[in-house]
Amino acid sequence: WLTIVIFSPVDIDIYDKYGNHTGLLENYDPEKDFDNFENQIPSSYYDEYNNVKLVRLLYGEDYQIVLKGNDAG
Repeated sequence: WLTIVIFSPVDIDIYDKYGNHTGLLENYDPEKDFDNFENQIPSSYYDEYNNVKLVRLLYGEDYQIVLKGNDAG
């Protein structure tokens, strides 16, 4: 496994070579969406708690990882 843990005010989005996304939903709608994130990449896992982001991906695959700052810190 490739595990990424972020203790900083950034959002993380991961894309695989097929365009699948794991991370926060771009247009989150609390009326429709149970969670504000998605795990489209096979065998991926995303969660956040107390401003800590945790991502788990299969090791050895190619990913595009995008970090976006959302606060100072």
